[in-house]
Amino acid sequence: MIICVADDPKVDEIINAIANVACTGTKGDGKVFVTEVVDALDICTKKRGTMDI
Repeated sequence: MIICVADDPKVDEIINAIANVACTGTKGDGKVFVTEVVDALDICTKKRGTMDI
């Protein structure tokens, strides 16, 4: 499993890079899901917000 959090302007570039590297040409190579991150927490520092991570 790969987990990647990125700014919106970079999403297409990242998706294309993952697809180009991960594609073997056979069914079952995987899926990429894109979703909005509305909040985040750094457990160690207790900082919240997507800009702090």
